[in-house]
Amino acid sequence: MKNYINQNQERFLDELSKFLAFKSISADSAFKSECLECADYLVEFFNSIDMDTQLIPTKGIPVVYAEKIIDENFPTVLIYGHYDVQPAFKEDGWDSDPFDMVIKNKKIYARGAADDKGQVFMHMKVLEFMSQNNSWPLNIKVFLEGEEEVGSTNLEDFILENKSLLESDFILISDTSIISNSQPSITAGVRGMTAMELTVKGPKVDVHSGVYGGIMDNPINVLSHIIAKVKDSDGRILIPGFYDDVIEYNESQRAQFQEVFSKMPSKDDLCSEFGLNDLLAEPGFSPYEGGSIRPTFDVVGITGGYQGEGMKIIIPNQASAKFTFRLVANQDPKKVQKQIVDYINSIAPKTLTLEFDFSENSGAAYATNLDSVYYKVAAKAMEDSFGTKCLPVMCGGSIPVASMLKKHLNKETIFLGFGLEEDNIHSPNESYGIFNMNIGIETIFNYLNSIASQSN
Repeated sequence: MKNYINQNQERFLDELSKFLAFKSISADSAFKSECLECADYLVEFFNSIDMDTQLIPTKGIPVVYAEKIIDENFPTVLIYGHYDVQPAFKEDGWDSDPFDMVIKNKKIYARGAADDKGQVFMHMKVLEFMSQNNSWPLNIKVFLEGEEEVGSTNLEDFILENKSLLESDFILISDTSIISNSQPSITAGVRGMTAMELTVKGPKVDVHSGVYGGIMDNPINVLSHIIAKVKDSDGRILIPGFYDDVIEYNESQRAQFQEVFSKMPSKDDLCSEFGLNDLLAEPGFSPYEGGSIRPTFDVVGITGGYQGEGMKIIIPNQASAKFTFRLVANQDPKKVQKQIVDYINSIAPKTLTLEFDFSENSGAAYATNLDSVYYKVAAKAMEDSFGTKCLPVMCGGSIPVASMLKKHLNKETIFLGFGLEEDNIHSPNESYGIFNMNIGIETIFNYLNSIASQSN
């Protein structure tokens, strides 16, 4: 595989440039035609390497599906990725056109370079190699969605309608990162999330705070009171029953995570970089544990009252705040949502009306079984490629598709991503290292062959 990569490097970069040129921005309907053109491009590619391919409609942007079934007795991998990207415009702060790939300092610069087209491309080249050599070590199924960047709106319906089509032994996703190019890692778990907006409604219209202050409750005061009682000063959430299902890791497991945290920027470095006095730490846990294996509550937006220059002496008619609760493995978003509503209703005064609006983007956490053969073989493949021990990383972010696939297909998911924190995903000047692309192709190829050998 290394020789194939080296011999075809220029061609790979040229083909990746064409893939990245599609403005497949799912968030803006003005770019739907570009999304469809990108999907057609993928269908053409998979057809060209002798995979049975179809473009499957959804209520939004279609799913690209391809398969190569060699033998029903062989193991089957289901590879997931997405071909849509975040919005990007040169005036956002890009050094160049975000859809015109630039190579600089051995990095590929373009929107989607790391998230997720560049990482999908690695799988495309692995499958191309298998096809050219007529050497398929296992059954391959691929499905690429076009709406991941808008919350995978139609993905659950697609999975439910195509469960037999998606049947496999394990799932492989490359949409994550490693600690560094000298320290390989595998994302072993991601947090879930439930997001909501709470609106506190008072008088029908804004009223004079002198005339009605002390007579009518103030929605901003009530909202502030509620927010202050959701968690304490140590960051521990005060909602009754909230921690009932939270996994408590043993000392051995926490020591393994600490080995990962020791590779991360120090507390002093983070405080210096972000201009902070100190980091938050729940009692008994380090800041990095708080950002990965513990649930959290954050206010992500708040509004109410007069926002213009000067003062407007009123009691506003309403105030609202947007919250996110990051959840960990075993926490059920629906159960947590009920706990949130019950608790807020119990602490709020009865003088005003509360409205709860939960986002459809809520999803459960996912944790990989570190004792599974699929994880162990993946860690070994990473170690062989990088020449050093691979570490499991618990990620503080959320990948809703993982819990969705687990819920409906009940198969283990392995996150075999090769991005870096410095890749600026979702930001101007997104990049992906050529080294990362190449070692990703090599590792994925070796991983799939090793899984096939284990099964045989």
